[in-house]
Amino acid sequence: MNAAMRPHDRPSEYREAVARVFARACGDALTTPPPVGKPRESGRGDFATPAALMLAKVTGEKPRAAAERLLEEIQLPPFVLSAEVAGAGFINIRVKDEAKTAACAEVLARGEDYGRQPGTGETALLEFVSANPTGPLHIGHGRAAAYGDSLAKILEFAGVGVWREYYLNDAGRQTDILAASALLRHSLPAGAQMPEGSYRGEYLLQTPPPQNKFSEREAQALLLAMKQAADSDSAADLMTAAAKKHFGEDEYKKWHAAVVQEMKDIIQKDLRAMGVEDFDRWFSERDDLRDNDKVGEALQELKTRHPEIVYENEGALWFKSTDFGDDKDRVLQRTGGGAHTYFAADIAYHRDKLSRAAKQTGKPFTHLINILGADHHGYVPRLSAAVRAFGGGKDTLQAPLIQFAALVDNTGARIKMSTREGEFVPLKFFVDEVKRDAARYFFVSRKNDQHLEVNIDLAREKSRDNPSYYLQYTHARLCRIGERAEEERGDSAFRKPREFYAALLAKEPAALSLCESMMMFPDAVRRAAANRAPHSLAGYLQEFAAAANHYYEKTEHILKDDDVERRTSRLALLTAARVVLGNGIPLLGMTAPENM
Repeated sequence: MNAAMRPHDRPSEYREAVARVFARACGDALTTPPPVGKPRESGRGDFATPAALMLAKVTGEKPRAAAERLLEEIQLPPFVLSAEVAGAGFINIRVKDEAKTAACAEVLARGEDYGRQPGTGETALLEFVSANPTGPLHIGHGRAAAYGDSLAKILEFAGVGVWREYYLNDAGRQTDILAASALLRHSLPAGAQMPEGSYRGEYLLQTPPPQNKFSEREAQALLLAMKQAADSDSAADLMTAAAKKHFGEDEYKKWHAAVVQEMKDIIQKDLRAMGVEDFDRWFSERDDLRDNDKVGEALQELKTRHPEIVYENEGALWFKSTDFGDDKDRVLQRTGGGAHTYFAADIAYHRDKLSRAAKQTGKPFTHLINILGADHHGYVPRLSAAVRAFGGGKDTLQAPLIQFAALVDNTGARIKMSTREGEFVPLKFFVDEVKRDAARYFFVSRKNDQHLEVNIDLAREKSRDNPSYYLQYTHARLCRIGERAEEERGDSAFRKPREFYAALLAKEPAALSLCESMMMFPDAVRRAAANRAPHSLAGYLQEFAAAANHYYEKTEHILKDDDVERRTSRLALLTAARVVLGNGIPLLGMTAPENM
């Protein structure tokens, strides 16, 4: 029976146990505990630490001498086989083989909670997507949605409290252009070309038809005027003014609200199709900020608390963002007490974020995480400065950037949509083509700040070449071997954590490799959470699936084995592998099917 599984000796905690030993040994000599990780070169051990190198800088010793002294002074945990000095002074640690196989028992014992971390006390307000409600989502929005939703799941699994939020920019010029475009689209004949300065997609016809359209004469006159305008912005302003005049103030507000609501409904439908369920809050710029004059309140508080970074010039109110690395100062309120800018609204929104959790819990959110498009890179320093001005810490605001996403086929040719679709690749098109799980995987498979090209032909494939299919196939395969074991051999004892034989698994290199990999799952979750990096978890799961398949194929005749101890132990290990995949795959926003 497996005797290695003890409360103080859990494989998922081996690294932390080794780290604690070296932290105590170095004591107050180091300001930060020495890290413990994987050796740079495979075959050098299971863990490695530069503790001696760090200590030598303080004590003046030679690093190798410091390493040898540390190894003489410390008492390593019982699961450690050996520790040796390598290179300039690194210490490499090897774990006993039978101690590694205890990972199987730990996974089976914890089941759905394997890898889940206890509450850290941290909280995060995670704002993501926040696309303007001016049309359906495109694949760039889809990448942000998949990244944000996966990050939320990973953070929660890592013990962080998460609040999901969508900032709905339902006030201002762009939604005015949308409402006017919808009116014009409904007023023109089917198939008519929309003019420069308007939104053009056929999705405009999904908005409710207005009872009072432009007459044919009014519509043609507007088209001519827009065509003769100096530029597209001027054309858009002409169209917006015509719509407001046509409806009158009260009716225009109702029409505007109805059009924005329809766009919000379309966005929600697109998100749900790829498994991003509703947010904890849809924060309305119109209702929650502007109608309550929270923008004005925020600017007044900012002027009072920090007069050195808010100033007036030529009748306008400015934010001194050059003090925070921006290339120029930014307008908050236009000349003569005019309209507040989008930046001013964002300042008010983040003031609201900071105050909201404090009202509910007495403490602000630990982290404000804004997932932004890469074109917002220059926006971050000034927004971070505003957060600090309202009491946030230096690192309170975090802004992972989402780079451009494109679709290609097997030839490498980029897939484009027609201008009638609005000159973008709709998210719905991609999800319909490859289905939810593949879409979710491919969107998070690459680091968020790197350009992403998705091979749509590969994403469609139902083969092991498709990495999203490979993960699900592996999980289903492991489910099936368990079902067959019960059906054909009556084996069910392997599902219990202690009823397998660690010594047998310790003799199989492929089994040891799989155990080592499953030991790393909790660390993979913690790293993905700490680094805001779902792609790193996706990479880990691919490597783990490969190790699980390798072991499965090494033991493909497992059910024909009449050696009960060996058969039961191998089945236990494959069941533990299924648990790891079953816990990890949903963190990417994918389903983990039991049958394929």
